[in-house]
Amino acid sequence: AGIAGMVGQYPPQQSFTRFPMTGFTKVIGSNDKFNTTQLNIMAGGGAWIMIQEAQGAPIVSRMALTTDVASIEVRTDSITKIVDFVAKFLRRSLINFIGRFNITQGFLDTLGNVIEGLGGFLIETGVILGFTLNQIQQDKDAPDTVLVDVLLEVPFPFNFLRMRLVI
Repeated sequence: AGIAGMVGQYPPQQSFTRFPMTGFTKVIGSNDKFNTTQLNIMAGGGAWIMIQEAQGAPIVSRMALTTDVASIEVRTDSITKIVDFVAKFLRRSLINFIGRFNITQGFLDTLGNVIEGLGGFLIETGVILGFTLNQIQQDKDAPDTVLVDVLLEVPFPFNFLRMRLVI
C-alpha cells in the first residue's frame, strides 16, 4: 500500500531503490532474520525488500524490483513505471481523435505530428530522454486501426556501484 501511494505521488522516473518511505516506523524480518546472501537470493527472484539500516532511520527499498527479472528493462521499477506512464499518457492524449476522422495520409501525418509533440513534452518534463516515432500506418488486416511504433529512450536508475581501487 505504501509503494502504491508513492507511485501516485512521485514522477514515474523516480526510482524507489533506497528512496525513503514515510509513514512507517520499522520493518519486520529483513534486518533481523535474513543475511545478505539470503536477501540477494530473494531479490534475484524478484522480491521487493524493505530495509531499515538503523533504528529510527527511514525505511527504504533495498532495491526496487518487479517480479520479472529477465532484463534490466523489465526488472527496474522506474523503467516499467515510465513505459506504463507513457503508454497511458499517449492513449489518453489521442483518444479524442478516435471516431472523428477518416484514415487518410493527411490524417496520419497530422496524428504523427501530434504524437511527436507529445513525445517532446515527455522529454521536456524529464519523464524520458528520447522519443522516436518509427512508424505510423493503417493496419492492413484491420483497416479501421492505426498502428503506431515508438522507440523510447528511458533514464536508467543508479542501482549499483562498482569501484576499482589501485595502489
